[in-house]
Amino acid sequence: MFLRLLIQQGERGECKTLDALNVIEKAQELGISLQADGEYVYYRPEEAAPPEFVEALRQHKTELLAYYTREGGRLLDRSVINEESLLAYATELSEQEMVLTIPVSYVEVPQRAVTTVRVSWYATHYLKTIISARHHQQHPGLCWGQWTPGWWQERELEAIGALNALRGAVEVHGAKVANS
Repeated sequence: MFLRLLIQQGERGECKTLDALNVIEKAQELGISLQADGEYVYYRPEEAAPPEFVEALRQHKTELLAYYTREGGRLLDRSVINEESLLAYATELSEQEMVLTIPVSYVEVPQRAVTTVRVSWYATHYLKTIISARHHQQHPGLCWGQWTPGWWQERELEAIGALNALRGAVEVHGAKVANS
């Protein structure tokens, strides 16, 4: 059984620059399994988690939740995604103006499914989101209010997860293309 850990959100406007991979790698070193669902981070076994690790989970809740994307009821660990390959795939797809004859369905973010034939449009949309998010993270002076670098990092991670889900859906359905 996973221990449910409700982690308090940081103050609005607080800028945390976390590499979520560090926390996940530490969990793996400690033999701890992590899962994310809604606003909770779950971990087990509880006895393997030292207090400083639990504190790290609390401090980086937002980034950890964004790091994981729910896909078909299971959690997808972003560390297994080859981002370079995924972005190359998305760039090629966006240039093709591909329209499918049969719609594909995938989970864009938790609780938001997409069914579409306009796969090139969605690939372009996610690429634009990633570019904008990376720009705002590199130039925090452009961020204001709720749109902090941390918020932009979440959008980037969501777009990467959505691209991965889109690629999987297109590959599963064999991508029957309509003349466009």
